[in-house]
Amino acid sequence: MTRNSPGNNTTQRGMGMQGAAVQQQTNDDEECKMADTIATWTVELNCECPACHEYFDALEYPDFWDGRHLEIAEHGTDRSKDVEVICTNCDHEFTVFCEW
Repeated sequence: MTRNSPGNNTTQRGMGMQGAAVQQQTNDDEECKMADTIATWTVELNCECPACHEYFDALEYPDFWDGRHLEIAEHGTDRSKDVEVICTNCDHEFTVFCEW
């Protein structure tokens, strides 16, 4: 394939160092283009209330994070065992073991 732009009479195969640098820059620009849309992470801590049997997201309780030092997706640690939660349906207080 021959490029016929002014000042450039090289072929695709024999671009030379300057042509190769321009080609590399073009490839880098294509890899760094803006995404088509935004993807949003969703984090939930779902459980079933032992009192009313409602399946709910414990993170929806307004004060869930107050005074708590639990990392998102933390499991198998002392902090993720016996985590106190309150049912958003019936306000029953109970503990859960967090799993990922």
